[in-house]
Amino acid sequence: KIVFLIDVSGSMDTRLIKRVLKTISYDLYKLNRSLKYDIIAWNTGLSQHLRDIKPKEQLPNIRVGGGTEMADGMVYFKENYDKNAILVLISDFEDSLSRWHEVEDSMVGYEIYAWNYGRYTNEKINWTRLKQRDFSDYGYVDD
Repeated sequence: KIVFLIDVSGSMDTRLIKRVLKTISYDLYKLNRSLKYDIIAWNTGLSQHLRDIKPKEQLPNIRVGGGTEMADGMVYFKENYDKNAILVLISDFEDSLSRWHEVEDSMVGYEIYAWNYGRYTNEKINWTRLKQRDFSDYGYVDD
């Protein structure tokens, strides 16, 4: 199971989130048409938890707004999924990355990825388990 934990705080652009969701759906459809995935939309708490989404299905409407506490979203993921699930955290990284690191450090046996769509990252973290990919240099921000 692939689970996308999406930052829906006020600093995230609605157009970016829609574009990312469309790309996820398209790419997973190309990979395996019967594959299902989950989305956890999170700001300072759970906004939406969408389960068993089929690729190429109508894209869900994701509400954007509020603050950012993505470490708590990672804890929520850990409480709701076993180690067979893959976590992909999508954010602009405008949050306490040291808190992310505390949580990801405790997630022994989980496969964790983070896609950074933000321009700036104040904290440089040596992740224990999380694999970070930065997309801000690829024209995905404010285009």
